[in-house]
Amino acid sequence: MSACGGDSSSDPEGDDTPDEDGIEIPRDAALSPLAYTLTPSYGEPEFLLDRPRTVTGHLYLEVSADGSVTGAISARESMAVGLAPVAGRVEGTEIVLQADAVDVAPGGRLGLDELRISLGDRDGDGIADRAQGGATGTWQRAQRDVVDNTSHTSALTAGLDMAASDAFLYVLRPVLTLLPYEAIDVYFEEPLREADVRGGLRILADGAPVTGEFIFAPIEGLVAAARFQPDAFLPLGAVVTVGSADLQDPSGNAVTAPSGGIPTVADPGPLADNAGFESGLTGWIAVGAARTEGEFEGTRPVEGTAQAVVLEETTLAAPLDVAADANELAFSISVLTETFAVDADRSVTIALRRPGGESMEIFDVAEVEDQLDDCTACTGGDYGAFVGPLRRSVDLTPYRGQRVFLTIDVRSSFFIGVNFFAALIDDVQLR
Repeated sequence: MSACGGDSSSDPEGDDTPDEDGIEIPRDAALSPLAYTLTPSYGEPEFLLDRPRTVTGHLYLEVSADGSVTGAISARESMAVGLAPVAGRVEGTEIVLQADAVDVAPGGRLGLDELRISLGDRDGDGIADRAQGGATGTWQRAQRDVVDNTSHTSALTAGLDMAASDAFLYVLRPVLTLLPYEAIDVYFEEPLREADVRGGLRILADGAPVTGEFIFAPIEGLVAAARFQPDAFLPLGAVVTVGSADLQDPSGNAVTAPSGGIPTVADPGPLADNAGFESGLTGWIAVGAARTEGEFEGTRPVEGTAQAVVLEETTLAAPLDVAADANELAFSISVLTETFAVDADRSVTIALRRPGGESMEIFDVAEVEDQLDDCTACTGGDYGAFVGPLRRSVDLTPYRGQRVFLTIDVRSSFFIGVNFFAALIDDVQLR
């Protein structure tokens, strides 16, 4: 049963004066989704981190016969949409809600200790088609080492959702490209029903459907994003797009997909002739800041005249077609850091990746954190700690006759200052 209707605009401000505010709240009914705008006032002055001047989103509410209310609220300031459950009650002509903090990208969380709304009737037909009210709670935004935390008091206006929305691919890196072993993230401009996404969303590579599995984190049957794990490696040099034919949002509006897509990386060619980097990065895939050098910060190549230097926020990868008689993959690695800090945001990992998201870790700098020592040979001033060269190997017999990807990922966290990281890779051997 729908308790809202009419032909109102999705513009929550609108130009029409409602004939009635604070109309009776229907019971035992699902309200039509409301598109809202929240305008916060903050308790403390802004410092370092920006705060949103407005937050937009949607309310999905159901009122039971006893006046209890359940549902979900979404919030959007920039690209990603946050989604959180809400619960509350009817008090006279108001709905009073409390919600978990809802994510507001990038890095923000809007706490709603109390959200009060009253329904209005814009066109005078006796059916709710708008809402207004206010909210109180906390605002928090964290970006790396800086945290902003303050109270907020916000005004809310809302109207029926009449607008189409997009489903789009999202890559969290400066270079807009996909690696063939990665899961694919799809974001929605507004929440969709999980069942509708499963039935109406497709991932395409050069126009051909990609088989795999969607992974969701639904709230009240709604999802703000989906992660798609392909069954096989994505083809190299392809363009990945979203197909959304006949997909609709909870209000029945069309969900469209941008015509453009995101390319997968180009085929780097065979690795066998350049496993030791003597011919630069031929045969390797570099996303970010990777290069080959001779001596780097006082560290010479383990073998030959060149080694790979992989800097922070970079992935270096290579496809390996494992021979039927292959036994072992071995390599040397050294790690340099600005400080001795190693954590989830400051890491160096090396792995073998199979199709379907399967990964076998070969190296993690966290395992040798206690071996980091002062980098007395470092000359550039960016690095203060060092470990290596270390020799690592992995048994290839389970991978015989298969294609896998060797991946080196260097990640670092910074805001006010840069925490420099570098991994030096050399003497890669397949035996």
